[in-house]
Amino acid sequence: VRQIVSLLEQKNLRQATYVIIGGGATEQSLVSKFAIDGQTRDAYDGLRLIKAWVGRDGKEAVA
Repeated sequence: VRQIVSLLEQKNLRQATYVIIGGGATEQSLVSKFAIDGQTRDAYDGLRLIKAWVGRDGKEAVA
């Protein structure tokens, strides 16, 4: 996750891209640790989060 965030920053894409992680091996505390935008329990929770974000602040949601 750190590498992904770092690469997005290097390419000046971080400000325009949401980054989320999810699944049983993740926890909410990782959001601040990795400076990402969100964490979800499962794919359905992730879709709800992405739908809420799409179009907000001019960012894109990418997979």
